[in-house]
Amino acid sequence: MSEIDYSNKDFLRHPHPLLAQSATAGSLQQVKLPKIGRATLITGSDALIDFLKSPHRFTTNPDEVGKPNISSNAGYLPNLPTQSGNVLFQNGKDHRELKNKLDLALKQSGIKSIRPNVAKIADQLLENSVAIDKRNKNTRDIVTQFSQLLPILVMIELIGFPKTNAEEVLKWVLQITYPQGLLSAHKQRSAYKNLLELLTQIMSGSVETPTESLAAKLIAIDASSPIDNAHLAFFTLMASLASTSDLISLGCLTLIDHPQQLEQLQQDWTKASSAVEEVLRYAAPTQTTSARYALSNFEFHGHSFKKGDLAFGFLAASNMDPNTNESPMDFNISRTPIRQMSFGAGAHFCSGAQLAHIIAEVALQRLFSTWPNLQLANNTSGKDPIDWTIRFGTRRPSKMLVQF
Repeated sequence: MSEIDYSNKDFLRHPHPLLAQSATAGSLQQVKLPKIGRATLITGSDALIDFLKSPHRFTTNPDEVGKPNISSNAGYLPNLPTQSGNVLFQNGKDHRELKNKLDLALKQSGIKSIRPNVAKIADQLLENSVAIDKRNKNTRDIVTQFSQLLPILVMIELIGFPKTNAEEVLKWVLQITYPQGLLSAHKQRSAYKNLLELLTQIMSGSVETPTESLAAKLIAIDASSPIDNAHLAFFTLMASLASTSDLISLGCLTLIDHPQQLEQLQQDWTKASSAVEEVLRYAAPTQTTSARYALSNFEFHGHSFKKGDLAFGFLAASNMDPNTNESPMDFNISRTPIRQMSFGAGAHFCSGAQLAHIIAEVALQRLFSTWPNLQLANNTSGKDPIDWTIRFGTRRPSKMLVQF
């Protein structure tokens, strides 16, 4: 059994050699992971699809097999109470009902016409960004000033929070998703309570929300469960923010690292959708699935599982499988077809995939149209222009200094 630290900073900056090695080492790998322990990584594309479509073999709920919840260690969502609206930890009928409700509400909301509003918010953020280096007025932190804020502001409008509450909702979401400081845990819990109370008021009808909002659509589908709807809206908000933010940040970094591909995109922005698909494949913001536990003793793709054994679908490695994508180490926005597993598959395919895709497409277009010569900030002080959030399962820049 190998002991691998997939949260190593060198890996986070240049993960592709190790991912390619994992993709060709076998469909399943036994590893020991920091803070998590022994686990099986599912890397081969066929095995991964089978894994994601096997709720009869694996459960996302550790209580079903008497295991502790390691989700906060693995870095999926903030370390907050697991509630009925958390789709990640539901299985079977409960999961299908929740996901069907969310999918229908998202489909009926204003997602398809959201692009102009995303572009407007993006332009405002870029215009209002401030230099963080007094010696270089063209230096910005693209993460904290753009890619973190854009998805939050879009989701505040999409869910249907009152405009009078928008500023405090933004503050609460930042405290929950990106906690900082000595009192961060206390502020996180307080923000969670305040946000859930406001969502419950909205879902109960005591606070008015636009008719095209996600909240209004959830109420129209099922008005009898305001608390459950509030938890589902909260989960949707939290689950979409970090992954979309990471997609924007890594899209920016990957295009900077590949200037010829960036030039192709700038000459033809109709390639934005395929560019985001290739970023999802090549950069894989969500590196692994949520933790799953074997429900019984069984054989799976040549490996023996015992009840309670821990497994992760290694999405990022599967994206680098040469049997699925030719020359997977190459970043190519004109690749046809682009096969990527970063949004999962089967019953747990990400409900917010379309929304994240739209936000990332618009974000990258506005970013590189406003600052066409964007590059990483010069490393004159000896410091890396990129800081990383160190958590297994995610590839997340927490700071990325750029200059134009």
